[in-house]
Amino acid sequence: MGAEFSGGGGDVVEVRRGVDPGPLSDAECDAVVAAFDGRAVDGFLDAQSVDGLLGVDGFYPQLAGARGVTVEAFLACAGTALRGSSSARLDAAARAGLGLAALVDGRGDSSRAPPRALRGVFALAATCYGVDAAAVDLAPLVAGVSRAIAEDVAAGVEDGDDARTIPAASVLRWCLRHAPTLGDAWGAYARSRLVGDAPAPAAPVLRAPSAALGGAFSSAARLQLALASPRLAGRALARLYASDVDGLSFNRLLHGILGWTGPTLLVLRLAGGESARNRSSKVS
Repeated sequence: MGAEFSGGGGDVVEVRRGVDPGPLSDAECDAVVAAFDGRAVDGFLDAQSVDGLLGVDGFYPQLAGARGVTVEAFLACAGTALRGSSSARLDAAARAGLGLAALVDGRGDSSRAPPRALRGVFALAATCYGVDAAAVDLAPLVAGVSRAIAEDVAAGVEDGDDARTIPAASVLRWCLRHAPTLGDAWGAYARSRLVGDAPAPAAPVLRAPSAALGGAFSSAARLQLALASPRLAGRALARLYASDVDGLSFNRLLHGILGWTGPTLLVLRLAGGESARNRSSKVS
């Protein structure tokens, strides 16, 4: 890496000497180092588990540069976020949320984390997508991962001997199936905070929500939609039909949906406390 580079306005900007930029460009390296030195990365680091990504125990709510975090370690983390592959980003985001240095240990077995760490994964996801984590009911998301872990244990894919911990590999498999955008969202969020040349990702919003749909599109539902598909992240969803507004009429339904050529999301609300799984089993 050169000792200096020319910025867009022709000014010469000095880059810290002796620092390996890894996959980062000189401009990206300079921005990351400047953010680190200027303590401008607190918001980004608040969402990261330094134990997993920067080699320091615990969560990192402190000032940049404290608690033994080196600029080299931080550059390596930023290199994965800004220039890593989608799979590398997803792996790093899962490690960040779970607070693990690796998802697989030296013996090839799944690393273990406390069950409460699942909330860390979704708190990180909420931060990346601009959703207030404190306002999100994480219980349904956590329950979904917990079911997937139980299925892996029942199938013999993961070891269930230690009920006090959860297998990290099961969490990653769940993310691959149900939250494939998490890694890229983490990378985009990092770029917006550290380099500033791209906007942060955002969860979808619903235009003109009805009373029924407003409840269906809670903060948790918006976060889950953003995690599920890159086509939904940052989009404004148009309401085509809502029974509580348009009435229980098939003609009104047709009027709303005929001619629409884009992707469509169908939201159903079940009455009587039944689950969708129970209701579908009764349909012949």
